[in-house]
Amino acid sequence: MRARETAKLSAKYQISIPQSVRAAKGWSPGQLLAFIPRGTAYCSSPFPRRKASRASLGARRLVITATGTIGSDAPHGYLAWIEWLVDSSLGRRLTNELPSQEQWLVPTIVQHELAKWLMRSVGEDKADRVLAFTFNCIIVDLDTHIAVMAAELCITHKLATADAIVYATARAYSADLLTCDRHFEGLPAVCFFSKSNS
Repeated sequence: MRARETAKLSAKYQISIPQSVRAAKGWSPGQLLAFIPRGTAYCSSPFPRRKASRASLGARRLVITATGTIGSDAPHGYLAWIEWLVDSSLGRRLTNELPSQEQWLVPTIVQHELAKWLMRSVGEDKADRVLAFTFNCIIVDLDTHIAVMAAELCITHKLATADAIVYATARAYSADLLTCDRHFEGLPAVCFFSKSNS
């Protein structure tokens, strides 16, 4: 692949991806691409092919945590998303709890935490692929209702701001919260998985 490839936008707003790019990326017709903002530009990334389990959970909605502290001695921290993405033993246990992907709620702060961890740990390309995966989920913005509820949860349960926003999102949408973070252990509608039992 040459260092620089170009494509022309047609009158129907379509582009043909250069053959050298398709070959280098292994893309074939029908490949779904996501466009990820990068400053003033957009970066294209294929949707990952990893699938969630369709365990018989009906129309259960689920928020998966990706907030918390990641230490150098614990590269996956207690982040349920990260455990699942790296396919750890705990991640494989979490898979049994996952409904179909269209029932996953992804707060935008979770997108932020995922992107931050992935860019730092494995690079922008992997971060783009995971963000593309979240586009098939229900993306939830932080609105005033969730913000106020999160403030109340900070006070009531002594949660950090990011944790409270994630939990408030789950409560606002009557969803369960899947987590490996002990800060949530024992709270209503929380499915807590202990890392020590993995």
